Amino acid sequence: MARLRVLELAKPFVAAMPEVQVPYQKVDVQERAMWLVAAGILYSVLSELPLYGAVRPLTAPDAWGWLRPLLAASNGSALELGVVPIVLSGFVLQILASRRYLTVSLDLRSDRALFQSAQKLLAMFLSFSLSILLSFSGKFGSPAELGYKNFAFILFQLWTGGLFMILADEIFSKGYGLGTGVMAFTTLSSAQRFVWWAVSLVGVETESGNQFFGALPNLTHNLYSRSVKYSLIDGVFRSSLPNLVDIMTALLAFIVIVYVSMFRYEILLRSTKMRGASTTFPVRLLYVGCTPILFWASLLAVLRLVSSSLYLLAPGNPAVKLLGTWAIEENAMVATSGLVSFLQPPNNSFSVTDSVRAVVYLAFTLSVITIFSRLWAEASGSAPSDIAKQLKDNDMVIVGRRDTGAIKELRKTIPLAATTGGVVLGLYLALFDILGATGWSACVAMGVMNISSFLELMAQEGFNPAALQGN
Repeated sequence: MARLRVLELAKPFVAAMPEVQVPYQKVDVQERAMWLVAAGILYSVLSELPLYGAVRPLTAPDAWGWLRPLLAASNGSALELGVVPIVLSGFVLQILASRRYLTVSLDLRSDRALFQSAQKLLAMFLSFSLSILLSFSGKFGSPAELGYKNFAFILFQLWTGGLFMILADEIFSKGYGLGTGVMAFTTLSSAQRFVWWAVSLVGVETESGNQFFGALPNLTHNLYSRSVKYSLIDGVFRSSLPNLVDIMTALLAFIVIVYVSMFRYEILLRSTKMRGASTTFPVRLLYVGCTPILFWASLLAVLRLVSSSLYLLAPGNPAVKLLGTWAIEENAMVATSGLVSFLQPPNNSFSVTDSVRAVVYLAFTLSVITIFSRLWAEASGSAPSDIAKQLKDNDMVIVGRRDTGAIKELRKTIPLAATTGGVVLGLYLALFDILGATGWSACVAMGVMNISSFLELMAQEGFNPAALQGN
């Protein structure tokens, strides 16, 4: 296939795009930690501010539902789209570049800057396109109900929220924060969901009367006001709100992902300059971390958004119905038939249709996670050739191998780890979802691996919490 020099198309837009300046000198780790906290607080505030001008309930069930914590997407706020535009633009362009479908040399400063601008431009385009689709779908009210001004203002709010996420992520990537903005926001969003579902004191009116939304406060309240038998049955089996099974499943998922993330194969290295100096290069089973979950969730989110929006616009269209028909079931918007209905966890009714859906969902999740894990290992600078170059630049060689034998050893180890890790992660996500813990396993995996990455970064940078108190 011919190489495409499409990056040149981004040049006319570079001057008009907002940009975060690179710091003149490396930002101190304590200051970067403060940027991380500030970005988290700002995100939390914006995610709670409702869109102005909507004429329909902003918290009504929508097609993203259980995917929202994974994508840092807040229903009914300007951050409705979360990190989806950033994730898709970054991952797609980087994979295309690694497969040589895009002609770009990231060693050249000019090409690297142009590539980053192209990623930002694509993210802004995706944010605007998805905002238009969401606005026209009627989620916030039909264009006729809203009126021209309100419709335009809602669209502006959605796009501005997307732009905030893009620029916030750029602040991190330019060296002002720890890790990446995507990592920070998805970790915070996943943690918020777990805390909210576990200990929220918000009252909800149900068929059994007023109950606490959080599983633990509801159990405690029932134990004081009702019989122990009723309290345990309601706490374990209530279906429309978080229950003890959800909490226990999340704890089980936590144990599983922590156990799996500890598996690694260590390659022994020695220095060619300092005699007797040696170290190890760890190749983890989950070699690319939680990035496959982000791509999988973003891909699912776009498919579900397109299908549900088209159905709301034209419910009688045969092509739209083939893609998916939608309905509200148990306070959640679900695809009841069509192709998209097979790309969501079954409802555990043990019917033939649900059995087929479980198999298709397992195959889809396993395929996407595994293929992306392999592709991302090559695209993210962690390919065997990249690691071999890093070892050579640091005057390190693999013990028992010649200088030229390092890449052969890495080519046997890294692709195997990326593929196997993808299979394990895909099975982990799909099986927990099929068993009824929809979204919990992914949130836990994201939280565990992202927090682990943050702690490693802080340790490498020499972070000292006492220095923050001194400031």
